Amino acid sequence: MFKIAVKEKLKAKVLLDGGSGSGKTYSALMLAEGLAEGGKIALIDTENRSASLYADRFKFDVLDLYAPFTPEKYIEAIKAAEDSGYAVLIIDSITHEWNGEGGCLDIQTNLGGRYQDWAKVTPRHNKFVGAILNSKIHVISTVRSKMGYDMGMQGNGKMGVQKVGTQPITRDGFEYEMTVVFSLNQNHYAGCSKDRTSMFDGKDFIVTRDTGKQLLEWLNSGTDNTPVKPQPEVKTTPPATKSATAKPVTTEKPKQEAPAQTEKPVTKSELTQTKESELTQNEIKLLKDTLGHPYYGEQAKIYFSEVGADMVNLENVTKKQMEEIKSKCIAYSEKNPVKDIIERQMKEKQAQPEQQKLVKDESTKLVNNPMPIDQPKKAIPGQLAAIDEALFGEHKAIMESEMDKLKVFDPKDLTFEQAKVLMVKYSTIVAKKQADAAA
Repeated sequence: MFKIAVKEKLKAKVLLDGGSGSGKTYSALMLAEGLAEGGKIALIDTENRSASLYADRFKFDVLDLYAPFTPEKYIEAIKAAEDSGYAVLIIDSITHEWNGEGGCLDIQTNLGGRYQDWAKVTPRHNKFVGAILNSKIHVISTVRSKMGYDMGMQGNGKMGVQKVGTQPITRDGFEYEMTVVFSLNQNHYAGCSKDRTSMFDGKDFIVTRDTGKQLLEWLNSGTDNTPVKPQPEVKTTPPATKSATAKPVTTEKPKQEAPAQTEKPVTKSELTQTKESELTQNEIKLLKDTLGHPYYGEQAKIYFSEVGADMVNLENVTKKQMEEIKSKCIAYSEKNPVKDIIERQMKEKQAQPEQQKLVKDESTKLVNNPMPIDQPKKAIPGQLAAIDEALFGEHKAIMESEMDKLKVFDPKDLTFEQAKVLMVKYSTIVAKKQADAAA
């Protein structure tokens, strides 16, 4: 049954994201002291005991966590902090649960690296997230971040990969579950990318103990959520009175009343009709990626027009339209593999004399004006196109991992040799995965 919504007292679920050196651990400890109200603070350290460097400035207990970083190991540590009576728990960091040694990406790879293997990994990750959300104590999680990319319109009017700020290194959607998400820059200032309290949104500030106290005051401003047991209703009957003369009982036929007009009950399907027609954030992202695909994007726009879907405001697309677009795109991609599309494009380019002349001129410039020895040659357009495609393909995690090893976050910053080595490694790993899957 529906009831009046009431703000209840809550426990903080905070996420701090930032790059190396942004001050995630220090800010988390500051925030924890403000939330603890004099209670004990626990910290799960996966960063090679780096949190203990602050032991002279903060009072807290630490649990050093080492590989393998399975979801179950994190869950066990969270439960231990609850059972030990800590007021606040810091998890520094959750990134290892996702892409660390023995984390979810490793588990999926060891199972075979196939898409269907996620059916075994996802429930384990969801239990880890549930352990944080359902914890009876305040939980502050830190997460590493990296440069994010997305398809967008370039200055030349063509679609291409572009930077879209930083992204947390964990599974997509984790930040949606948090009370507050603070993003730290290299100057240790925090911006708020999600704020259910409305106290920090649009501000840039240094996280202090007062930040934690301010958050705690908001959390405690609700009502106590301890359920109250309803009291049983006591029925009382008036005492019987004696009358001097008893009146004869008459059996009078009751008057027939017209049946009351009752409202038509609202069916379950009517209640959920609006909700079922709305797309989730993941579905909207899928449509966005489809429209921005370097090889199938233009065909997808045709299918959008055919079903009357809104290409500008994707949240207006219905589930029915999305399913139609999805089925059309899948059918088209099966008949037109990327390899065939690239070959067609190459033939079209070869048929253009002006394009041939441009390629020849560029080749001549490269031969006559070689790069200085101390300046590495940049990756060529063909390499960048292949890397861009890999970043949005089925094995994007492999390409991202190899780029992280090179400490290069934008494909345009790659040298020719780096791009060459990168594609060889990527192709070798993917080929091995496919061979193992076939076996």
